[in-house]
Amino acid sequence: KVMKFATDITRQKQKELEVQELLEESKAQEEELRQTMEEITATQEEMVRKSEQIQQAAAERESLLHGMNSTMATIEFTVDGTVLDANPIFLSLMKYSLDEIKGKHHRIFVPQEFREGTEYKTFWNHLAEGRSVTDVFKRINSKGEAVWMNAIYNPIFNSQGEVLKIMKLATDVTSSKLREADLDRANTLLSLITKTTTEGLWDMDVPADLQFNDDTPFNWYERFRSMLGFDGEKSFPNVLHSWSSRLHPDHKHQTLLAFEQHLKDFTGKTPYDVEYQLQLKNGTYRWFRAVGNTLRDEKGFPRRVAGSLIDIHHLKG
Repeated sequence: KVMKFATDITRQKQKELEVQELLEESKAQEEELRQTMEEITATQEEMVRKSEQIQQAAAERESLLHGMNSTMATIEFTVDGTVLDANPIFLSLMKYSLDEIKGKHHRIFVPQEFREGTEYKTFWNHLAEGRSVTDVFKRINSKGEAVWMNAIYNPIFNSQGEVLKIMKLATDVTSSKLREADLDRANTLLSLITKTTTEGLWDMDVPADLQFNDDTPFNWYERFRSMLGFDGEKSFPNVLHSWSSRLHPDHKHQTLLAFEQHLKDFTGKTPYDVEYQLQLKNGTYRWFRAVGNTLRDEKGFPRRVAGSLIDIHHLKG
């Protein structure tokens, strides 16, 4: 006969399924945890990297500020122009101590004719609005002396984008400004002289190699040109050839040699003082005397030469 034995395993299968589900859920949680840990690690690494970048930027900024503070005149103001701080270079330049200017308004450095005008109010309005201002400024130190500064007034902003204060960075350009003023006066004087003198003036920068050709630049002033019958640079260009081509054939070699010997004598003892004939625009020749003097460097090398042309034709008749 046949006998059949059977047991109910439904509950066991259910438990096995539950265990399988728990295992899969555990694995999913484990994977999620692993991904979370990776994200946390990446975030930490990114934070470290950004922190290092911030530290590097801060160090570079500090180095830059230190460099500027050690080489430039700096001063800080409130938005309305009250002095907050200034570095030793600025204080030395303006001949003040910090205690003498701290809490005072910027106008103490400004010429009276400027600080009382609308332009000065506009200047501070622009800064308060966050606009930087760059220029060469005339300022007055504690002794009443003019000080010229090439400067930028730069607004400093807070994290909300509001103007926190104004920083000025400046270099002293007083010497160059004074030289410019001297040059302007000299040019004005030269202009007056050239308009009133009866002599023809000329000058030139000496070539570094002391080599001359027809196109070597010379400055022929208007009186010089008019003595030869010319008018303007177009008809008598500012080059050596304009003059040398008009030297009388009998005088050309000796005249040019005298000029060369004068320049190449680094002792400065050989004068340039010669007489020669020049051909006028109308083709005739006329007697002139030329004299020149040379500006030399510390080694005697010629840098610039200037002279005059004097009409002596009446003395040769």
